[in-house]
Amino acid sequence: HNLLTNAGRAMPAGGTLTLRTRREREDAWIAVEIEDTGIGIPQEMQEKIFRIGFSDWRNGQKGSGLGLYVARRNVENHGGRIELTSTVGQGTTIIIRLPIRPGHVSPGTTQNFTGG
Repeated sequence: HNLLTNAGRAMPAGGTLTLRTRREREDAWIAVEIEDTGIGIPQEMQEKIFRIGFSDWRNGQKGSGLGLYVARRNVENHGGRIELTSTVGQGTTIIIRLPIRPGHVSPGTTQNFTGG
């Protein structure tokens, strides 16, 4: 929910919010992609965005600084990973990857993914 709310807030003048799902790595993983055409996130903020207490005021709306931190922890606690790519003025894409089979990957395990 928080990821979708943030995407909507990043488009104060309107825009496009796209959700995609796909299976990856021989159907062992599911990827959920959330893409917006919003204001984007500067490179120097991208490293901080999932830290507890971080909030981006650029859109005029102060957040608690917990939402993205909690989202990342929830994904990681289920053996998954969350990635962000963003370009200022063009938008942001967040990809959540989760193992389909419970116990397939232990939390904290590093997995390499390729697009496709």
